[in-house]
Amino acid sequence: MKTRKPWIHSYRLCGRNFWDATKKYGSGFAWRNILDMPDKIREYIVSQIGDGCSTSAWFDNWHPAGPLSNFLTVRDIQDAGFTPDTKVADLVLNGSWVCPHCWRNSHVALLSLNPPTLSTSVPDKLLWRSRDGQLSPFSVGSVWQSIRPYHQPVYWFHLVWFSQNIPRHAFILWVALKNRLKTHDKIKIWDTKSNLICAFCGDCPDSLSHLFFDCSFTSLVWDHLHHLMNLSFKTDSWSDIISQLNPINKNKTIWSIIRRLVFAGAVYHIWRERNLRIFKKNKKISSCCGE
Repeated sequence: MKTRKPWIHSYRLCGRNFWDATKKYGSGFAWRNILDMPDKIREYIVSQIGDGCSTSAWFDNWHPAGPLSNFLTVRDIQDAGFTPDTKVADLVLNGSWVCPHCWRNSHVALLSLNPPTLSTSVPDKLLWRSRDGQLSPFSVGSVWQSIRPYHQPVYWFHLVWFSQNIPRHAFILWVALKNRLKTHDKIKIWDTKSNLICAFCGDCPDSLSHLFFDCSFTSLVWDHLHHLMNLSFKTDSWSDIISQLNPINKNKTIWSIIRRLVFAGAVYHIWRERNLRIFKKNKKISSCCGE
């Protein structure tokens, strides 16, 4: 009985190797993004040779010099009597390389190394090579740690992320502190015709500074929360709040936790109330803050 090829090979790769596949006009968004991955992950995926029957001789990363496709052209492969589907097992016979004589002169570096020792009872295995060069079985965590961007930690990290945080509150606070909330000052860059007005005071378009500090409504909110957080400073900016809260943000005292929870909750509910008023014409907060 003839084995059918997987759908991805028949309709997407169309006989090509994943590492050698090219984008085609009209390909879907998801497939185009998948084809962007080889350049990002190729150095991390290593083939551990067993029987050599499932590892591509040209495109997989099994040779110490890297994928042989980095050194051999399609013409080199075809002139030698091989095909793009050639496996590592096809290159080794009785412990020696099976290569054309011309390669011994033009690709000396590739053939100077001993061929892999094939074990007919052990299948090939794909391993993940971390940033520090350690090989391990594939896991989502190891992949993320290897390919994710790394930045210098911000000094107010523990003000947002701590074991007792409420995730949705912490997320909005993080976005706000990174100045990434889509307030009116950002929207008006591409939407110049809309009449953008602060959902609370109605005096002007909102911005991060206006929404959380300059607006008369949010000023009442902060005045109310100063008592709850047992703080006496005037809240005028993010840097002001952070400078007051940051010294205690690593403490595990009940007041440290309460202050951070109240702060994150205030930012979250101000942002949520703003969106409710703009998009649903609805109010959740009114008389409790004197509005």
